[in-house]
Amino acid sequence: MLQKKQHHITNLFESFYLEAYKLSVSNPEKIKILYQNTLASLSILMPLSTTYSPDFDQTKIPPKFITIANHFKSICIANIDNESVLNALSIDKSTLPHHGIDPSPIRHYSVIHSLKKFDINHHIISGKMHESLDNIFKPLGSIMISGSNSKGNYETLKMESEHIASGKSSITMFPEGANTERNPLQNEHLVLPFKTGFAVLAIDLSLPILPISVAFDPQTDTFKTYVHSFYYPKDLQGLEPQVIAQQMRELVIDGIKKVHSSAILTLPHFQEN
Repeated sequence: MLQKKQHHITNLFESFYLEAYKLSVSNPEKIKILYQNTLASLSILMPLSTTYSPDFDQTKIPPKFITIANHFKSICIANIDNESVLNALSIDKSTLPHHGIDPSPIRHYSVIHSLKKFDINHHIISGKMHESLDNIFKPLGSIMISGSNSKGNYETLKMESEHIASGKSSITMFPEGANTERNPLQNEHLVLPFKTGFAVLAIDLSLPILPISVAFDPQTDTFKTYVHSFYYPKDLQGLEPQVIAQQMRELVIDGIKKVHSSAILTLPHFQEN
């Protein structure tokens, strides 16, 4: 990525966080407009093309479903570590994993843009961050949960998911979890083992699963996504969550290969847990 473009993207998200932080206090509803405008600007800087599976029926979108995608390492693109910006957000730089903000909208963008033409409400499942950041993303419909795998944490996720507003809604999850951002072996396309929370939620709430594969080409600064077909409860009947998670991970990896054949998908010294 050209340094000039990277600087431009960092400035874009610094402006987003600063303005959204002010709106979170005065007018949270306007954060949605600011967010949409920011993603529109990002789409000019980093174009995205979407390929749909031949089995994807664009006329039959379920009223509510779970979207899963690989966890693109957005820290590769921008890291907001300007102390004056962080101070304005009331954030202590030393408390952040990368000593800066990893702009999660870059990850969200690839999923939201892929389903844009279907007029879908997106509810991103996100680990709780700093309070200032949580207050920015809650008005966008994000469901904030702690990073633990406790039963209470899952019950909170389930309850929030059950009460999502009417209209076509995607509950978007990144099954690799937050560990992706902190894995020193991670590159643009290494897909870590999937956690099972999304599979348990799909079974408990009888929700279809829509896998999306996200590929990024650092040579051209473009995203390429592959939207698979829906997997309905009847397709998953009798399968253990671990099996579902493994099958969905394999699908996501296969989709990356379809749209970006030169992607490095595995590293020989990476050991799965």
